[in-house]
Amino acid sequence: MAKNRDDFTEKTKIKLKDNVGSRCSKPDCRIPTIAKSTNIGKAAHIYAASPGGPRYNSSMTAEERKSIDNGIWLCANHADEIDKDPDRYPVELLHKWKSEAEESARNELGKKLPNDSDAINMATSALTGNPTEFIPNAISNIHQATVKSLEKIDPAFTYKTRHEKETTIIECFAKEETPFSMIINENHIGEFRTKYKKLIEDDKDLKISANAIIIDDWKLLKEIGPKNDANIIISREQKPATLRLRLYLEETEKNDFFDNFQGFITVGSKSIIFQGYTFNKLLTFLMEGTKISMSLSLKEWDGLNIHSLPYFNKIFSLFSKIYGEWKIFVSMDISGDELINDNEMILPNSNFVNQVYSSLKYIDNCRKIAKILEVDILFTSDIEYTAKEFKNIENVLNILEGKEILHKKDLKNNPIINIQIGKNGFDNFQDFIDRAEPSSLEIKLAGQETIQLFNKNIILPRKIICCDSFYPKIGTNINKIKDGAMVKIEVVPEEDFKYSEKYNIAVDTS
Repeated sequence: MAKNRDDFTEKTKIKLKDNVGSRCSKPDCRIPTIAKSTNIGKAAHIYAASPGGPRYNSSMTAEERKSIDNGIWLCANHADEIDKDPDRYPVELLHKWKSEAEESARNELGKKLPNDSDAINMATSALTGNPTEFIPNAISNIHQATVKSLEKIDPAFTYKTRHEKETTIIECFAKEETPFSMIINENHIGEFRTKYKKLIEDDKDLKISANAIIIDDWKLLKEIGPKNDANIIISREQKPATLRLRLYLEETEKNDFFDNFQGFITVGSKSIIFQGYTFNKLLTFLMEGTKISMSLSLKEWDGLNIHSLPYFNKIFSLFSKIYGEWKIFVSMDISGDELINDNEMILPNSNFVNQVYSSLKYIDNCRKIAKILEVDILFTSDIEYTAKEFKNIENVLNILEGKEILHKKDLKNNPIINIQIGKNGFDNFQDFIDRAEPSSLEIKLAGQETIQLFNKNIILPRKIICCDSFYPKIGTNINKIKDGAMVKIEVVPEEDFKYSEKYNIAVDTS
């Protein structure tokens, strides 16, 4: 039988243990499982490792059964408990435990764990009104103590508490499916009916005064409800989900696959709501029924060097494709089960795409200019620019990259350039005008331009204008031109004419 088990590798076991800080993943346990050479923890299988085991899934491959995604770190007692009663501990619950334990471990990282003196100090503070010392975990400990007292009132639920905008919020989660009945106050029947319909069909939270409902079986509501003028909010269960994007360009039949969005989904009878994130929550994807939207948080980049913006290239690539009329196809899995399979969806707000693409294009142009000129610039999301400034930065980049080139076919009229005759330079100028072969000309401009990138002024190198293969034409008698005069020259292009601009980087940055 042992040979048929798809056991975890030692590397996977260590990873499962480390991901939760060596603590049991069961929310109401979380005890340390390792001290010196003693280990009371187990890497338990969510789906059983062999046929006949708890929660066994025959459709899984051996690699999937022994992967880290199918494991959860528990103390020995709870590892045995979940396998003895698999109906009470389904796959979805174990995945939730695992996710919450990993999140707790991340939040605890670098923080002092409470000891006996913390409890004494807290009691002293409560009795005297004078804190003995600052305790970093004090607020967290108060919430934990509140949860414990709530569990004593009604142990059928698990609880989370928080305090926002002078309002205490208690979240209640049934440990298992429990039927109950409620009586609706006759003054609230219409309100309840409307909101309940939206809850079932569209997954909109049902919020109503606690005075509007009587639930005989709910001890907590009797204890803290009406006498504290509380509201009740009923929400559907959120389930972890993964959303995948496929971008498709019909013209070339090319596909591009984007990074997954991890989030949560709630399902109503008529619509579903999903909210997920990727790239460390820089990018948010929201889907309500068939409507989708995205949001981008650029504040996460504030203060960073624009050369080192995390995930910029991937985000810019995504919005460049959406702006370029690539189609969006969405797939979604819930706990490994497929819910949506490659459905085409359309972003309804084209202005949002245009604005985001414009901002990312501005950032990209600034990054490229800063790299060529070898300057460091700090990112700020609080930046505004005009269309003229955007175009100017784009022109500067084109010159730096050697793209500011014109040929004869690009000209509507012959260019006019102004040349000042230097001291004793008339003879050379006359040779230039009278030359029988096409001429070339390189003009080094005296002044230097300045551009602003993210509120930082950058002085550009001197600009050089080059004209190749043309005949110069003047509109005045050459014999009347004297040294020091400013002369207008019409550029008469040949077929292989080329006009270009460049910056004298080699001279100005040495």
